[in-house]
Amino acid sequence: MFEIRQMIKQYGRRTVLDIEALVLEKRAVYALLGPNGSGKTTLLEILALLQRPDAGEILFDGRRIDYFARDLFILRRQIGLVQQNPVLFTTSVSKNIAFGLKIRGIDGKEREKRVDEALSLVDMRQFKDVPAQVLSGGETQRIAMAMVLACMPRVLLLDEPFASVDVENQVAIERIVHQIHSEKGIFIIFTSHNVEQAFRISPRVLSLSHGRPVTGRVHNLFYGDVLEEETGRKRCRIQGILELFVDSDRTGRVRLSIDPAQIQLFPDAPADMENVVPARVVQIGDEADRIRITGDAGVLLTLWMAKEAFRASGLTVGAHVFIRIPGGAVRFF
Repeated sequence: MFEIRQMIKQYGRRTVLDIEALVLEKRAVYALLGPNGSGKTTLLEILALLQRPDAGEILFDGRRIDYFARDLFILRRQIGLVQQNPVLFTTSVSKNIAFGLKIRGIDGKEREKRVDEALSLVDMRQFKDVPAQVLSGGETQRIAMAMVLACMPRVLLLDEPFASVDVENQVAIERIVHQIHSEKGIFIIFTSHNVEQAFRISPRVLSLSHGRPVTGRVHNLFYGDVLEEETGRKRCRIQGILELFVDSDRTGRVRLSIDPAQIQLFPDAPADMENVVPARVVQIGDEADRIRITGDAGVLLTLWMAKEAFRASGLTVGAHVFIRIPGGAVRFF
């Protein structure tokens, strides 16, 4: 569906995206991971043909994009983008969805049919006549998706659709993504910070770091600040909350990931160990040959445990534990 070649995008002197080559297959669902500032939103806006790269080229369905072509708007209409904080008009839900159809010249009967179909796809038909301004954040996100779907795009781009959304609507949006892909065959990319959620929705997961694609599956992605003590040792303060001793030649602002295979979990605080933090188990999942555990230590950390060890531990959601993060588990980008 898309092919990117030697693409660079800069804001001033800062390079936001530097993608040598990337091919995105038709009729697929992709998750795009990366910390804030990694270039996810900029990449979506470029794919939506709303921004122009400073160098390189993009092919859409085999056609090289000419940003100065008169018919660029025709291509834009094939691509729908739902932004992280969508804004709706202060009118009814149905009129919000009908707006894009009206400016495309869709007649009344067809317009009404598409509004009903789009509301059904996002499971919001009961909200048809509700004023948009009374919707919750999750409901607003679903109506914004319906506004795009009513226009029957070939591509759907979702920027952080699960951010600041309650659990009920997160589950609903996951279901909607699966449904519209299976029923409509629409190409979909969504951005996220949640690695496990991304892989739950699609096996096609891309990660960005410093604007470049990162190969392999990346877990526990964060921003941090590496600080040097008077002794010469270095600490990394993650998200301004979690502090770890690390071995690194870096200082200052960094992007990092923490290997879930190296994180250790203890029922009680181990003695004489560094980088031990209290945490609460908030999620437990089964992953074929291992158990995936998510702990809240001020930031959410994912770790893996062998099934035999998990059964012996008696761990349950809500349990209070201690997590140790060896310095070698931290990878800087």
